[in-house]
Amino acid sequence: MPKWFGKLIDQRPVPSSKIQQVHQTEALIEVDNHQLTTQMKMIDLSAEDLRVIHSIQPMIIEHIDEIIEAFYATIVEVTVLKGIITEHSTIERLRGTLKQHIIEIFSGRINSEYIEKRLRIAEVHQRIGLEPKWYIGSFQNLQNTFLNIVHRYTKDPQQSLIYGKAITKLLNFEQQLVIEAYDKENTKQKESYNKQVREEVKHKIGLVSQEIAALTEQTSASTEELIASSSQVNASFLYSANMAQSSRELAITGSEKINELERRITSIHERSLQMEISVVQLIHSSEQIKTIVRIVQEIAGQTKLLSLNAGIEAARAGKHGAGFAVVAGEVKKLSEDTGKAVKQISEFIEQSIVHTQAVVQSIEEVKIQVGLGQQESEQTRETFNRILFSLDSSLGEVNKVELELEALVQVIVEVGSATMKVAISAENLHTTTQNF
Repeated sequence: MPKWFGKLIDQRPVPSSKIQQVHQTEALIEVDNHQLTTQMKMIDLSAEDLRVIHSIQPMIIEHIDEIIEAFYATIVEVTVLKGIITEHSTIERLRGTLKQHIIEIFSGRINSEYIEKRLRIAEVHQRIGLEPKWYIGSFQNLQNTFLNIVHRYTKDPQQSLIYGKAITKLLNFEQQLVIEAYDKENTKQKESYNKQVREEVKHKIGLVSQEIAALTEQTSASTEELIASSSQVNASFLYSANMAQSSRELAITGSEKINELERRITSIHERSLQMEISVVQLIHSSEQIKTIVRIVQEIAGQTKLLSLNAGIEAARAGKHGAGFAVVAGEVKKLSEDTGKAVKQISEFIEQSIVHTQAVVQSIEEVKIQVGLGQQESEQTRETFNRILFSLDSSLGEVNKVELELEALVQVIVEVGSATMKVAISAENLHTTTQNF
């Protein structure tokens, strides 16, 4: 025996008495919809086909359990379908529903009630997420089972063909109803969802456009303030640059003054050295004078002693030594005067030596101060050189920053212009969304 839907289907012949005579059955088509009528005409589904369908209803009812068992044996093998059934219902419950549905298919009637039920089936399928491909595949399985059972009951191939065509037409019409309704419901939900999405997008765009408009207004105001501030900063920066240039000029002047001061200090140092040499020479001369003074003092002492001896000899000579006594007195007087003069000269020399030593001390102090002045002037000149180097570097950076500030001001102006364009675009967007 062949295998169908995972189950073995009994293929033993069944007595033809299980099939009613076609002329003894009833058929009814009550459809007011022109489109449905056209659909039935297209697939050549007629009242005669419904009578043929109704005539095999007893046979279908007798084997309904076999049909349902074969149907669900295949369904549960599909993970997606089994998941849908488990989530929304049970197989036992669906067995009863499917049994009633199959019996109605072979009732030989197509009316408004029949169509409404198919529409409800489509609604349920759409709600639980059953895709059309699974519905079509399930119906193909049912159709195969129906044809197999009919083939077992019918000995005449021509008659079996008639039954098969009628079943195929009806099941095709059944699928048209369900799939069309499914598609309409799906389209309806998509339109509803799209409408909802459009409304949400419209609302969000409206909010965003309003926020953009408000933000651009604030940005525009901030940009204007930034432009004004940047202009002030640029002006202040230019003022600072001018001040830096003035400072550089003053630093150059100060450096020149320091150089002049160094030259003067050097000149003072040189003159102090010359003065020191002169003082040394003066001290040397004083020493020589002191030596001469001592010699003169010695001579004066000897002269005085000589005059004293001459006076004694003149006194001894008596009358004949009177003239010589006068000369001796004059020599004594001269010796005394010379001694006084030499004494004064000696005192003057001593005072000169004291003053000279003071001058030497002062010169030493001047030399020390001059040396310190040279060191400080060198340090000051080095400081001015560093200041000049720093100012030159700063001025170079100032020139670069000045160019960058000008570019920044230009960019800020362009940002302000772009912000105004954004504000206009945001307003246009808001107006467009309101009219959307």
